[in-house]
Amino acid sequence: MISNSKKWLVIIILLQSLLIGKCIGQIIVVDSTSNDPVPYVEVFTDDGKYIGGANDKGIIELTVIDKIRLVNETANLVFGQMAYNKRTFTKAEALAVKTITLTPKFINLEDAIVTPNKNALVILSGYYRSYQLRGDKLEYFADGNIEIVYDQKKSLHKRLAERSWFNKNMPPRSNFSIDMVGPPIPDIKTITELEKGQKNIIYSLSKSIENKNISLIEVLKYDSENVKSIKVFGNTSIINFYKEKFIFKTSDPKNNGIDFLDYYSINKHLRFKCKECDDFQDYSMQSEFFVTDVKYSNTISKKEYSRFEGYPKYSHFKDEYWKEAEKHRLFQPLNEKIKELLKSQLTMNPVE
Repeated sequence: MISNSKKWLVIIILLQSLLIGKCIGQIIVVDSTSNDPVPYVEVFTDDGKYIGGANDKGIIELTVIDKIRLVNETANLVFGQMAYNKRTFTKAEALAVKTITLTPKFINLEDAIVTPNKNALVILSGYYRSYQLRGDKLEYFADGNIEIVYDQKKSLHKRLAERSWFNKNMPPRSNFSIDMVGPPIPDIKTITELEKGQKNIIYSLSKSIENKNISLIEVLKYDSENVKSIKVFGNTSIINFYKEKFIFKTSDPKNNGIDFLDYYSINKHLRFKCKECDDFQDYSMQSEFFVTDVKYSNTISKKEYSRFEGYPKYSHFKDEYWKEAEKHRLFQPLNEKIKELLKSQLTMNPVE
């Protein structure tokens, strides 16, 4: 018979083996100055496809690494987080590395002082940019200055200036087209749903980033383990990724209201098969919104605002508004490969 002490020794060895096995292949991302873990690092391919990210302990787990193994052999992987400079690795380098160091930007972010008026409408102004990939090719891109008005029940927005591009060498596959490009309208109800424990939310990450005076909330609504299939008029869509990120300009989580919002992004990935098609096509998108101003008003002219969030078929602008966007404290340059494809393969819609 095995004594109790030996039984415990066997159990401890088994637990250690499980933990070691779990860590094999994982990547940890750390701060280059403090060596502390960097939470919520995002991983993209250099052509703009979202792969996954690190958890709140800076660990990129095996499920994300498995997705890295599936990307094209010539692809590069970009690792980044809002408060740090990005780093790029080849696929082989990313799979071989165990620790990745990121250099902090050393930007001084002070808590914002906002004086809310509960009886007034909240109006956010800012810059957005949005693009869509079909397979490995850039299909649409748009950016612009917008104004969003929030009340207790819904949101409306006004497009102040806008540019849009399309890939004329990529005709629609059918009469039913996929279009996910346009102004991303942040919905604070997502966080309310999160607090209520809605079933469609798989997980969430929430943290006040030390010394940066930011609160960050990430919400993943669907993933590859919990796919959702939607059938409309004989067409089939499979949504296997839907992630939102909210960054608030305060480290106090009590102020995670729409009037403290500083940055918002949304990533989607779906597989779509039209009624006449034999196979599925991959579609992915990323949209970002940088908030530049917040104000309050008791009334607005609703005729000036809209609920249409789709792709702008025309461009309209008078000045280089996109250069002003670079002054935002969390602004990061557009992915280099997306920028290259935008210049070489896309055509701007005519200016009205």
